[in-house]
Amino acid sequence: MRFFAQEQYSPQRTFVGYELFLKEQVAGSWRVPRSFVNLDLSELCRLIRASLISIRPDTQLLSVNLDQQQFILPVLPAALGALAREHPQLALVVELTEYEQGVDRQAIRHAAAQFLANGVQVCLDDVGCGANNLDMVNLLDPYTMEYKFALQNMTDYNERTVRALPELRQWAQRAHSRYKRLTVEGVECEEVLQKVLPYKPDLIQGYYFAKPHLLAVNE
Repeated sequence: MRFFAQEQYSPQRTFVGYELFLKEQVAGSWRVPRSFVNLDLSELCRLIRASLISIRPDTQLLSVNLDQQQFILPVLPAALGALAREHPQLALVVELTEYEQGVDRQAIRHAAAQFLANGVQVCLDDVGCGANNLDMVNLLDPYTMEYKFALQNMTDYNERTVRALPELRQWAQRAHSRYKRLTVEGVECEEVLQKVLPYKPDLIQGYYFAKPHLLAVNE
């Protein structure tokens, strides 16, 4: 298991931080693990800590994806909170992915509160998609610091930005009115970037700026 990292930038094209993607090597190729249920959580935290040697010294923010089953594991808020306290120069963020796993919604809400209490920020990944619909957003809003809007979830690249803009407008208005950080991912060219900028995102992410790359670790 290793982390891949993708850089995140401000609208002024200033580097801010990374999103981390956990992958496993199988037959010489890196892929997303088929299951996270049996993942050793102490190994997850150790791997994050070991990967910090590879990040830029001016990194301000570090995001880690968690699915619903991982998100509610009771040991994670304290473990990641300890990591956040070790590196106070970083804002450590957990991104709750949009994949529906049938997890009790109140358990998710309780976990979000625990992350916040331990100094770990909560982001709702791919808002408006899958399980991260408006009901989930409303449920977690008291504990959520960030909405992430994914342009790449639109089906046709040539048309997706135009089709996505009304939805992006709604999420941008909500984020700004509720003092949430707004991240737009899936920005893959200058034309798309220019269409996104009027909605005043706080962070921008996509292949136009950087592709995910393997992080070296401190063994």
